[in-house]
Amino acid sequence: MANILIVEDDISHLELLAEIIKFGGHTPWTATNSGKALKVINKHNIDLIITDISLTNESGLDFIARLQKLKIDAPFIVVSGSTHIADHEKAQKLNALSFLKKPVEPAELLKAINSI
Repeated sequence: MANILIVEDDISHLELLAEIIKFGGHTPWTATNSGKALKVINKHNIDLIITDISLTNESGLDFIARLQKLKIDAPFIVVSGSTHIADHEKAQKLNALSFLKKPVEPAELLKAINSI
């Protein structure tokens, strides 16, 4: 069972991802912005981060880059409605495990989670 942090500012999508993660036998931790996410990371042993690209206070990819500069190298999955090639390329450069298109297919998300 993994501790998985979901960083998503859309509450309905956040709740959906949390339910999928629970169904997969993992423990979801949630945050609606990167500041709250950092507090969760500092409090709990997080095995995986799932982040949306578009957050209210900074992009999910900028947040991951900031974490990596802080030597917090948790694996991560990106979820997004974006189809911009630049987003995919930046996620790859940051070593994203996967880039999933919204709405996320539960089986696809669980497959990505179970690959860690």
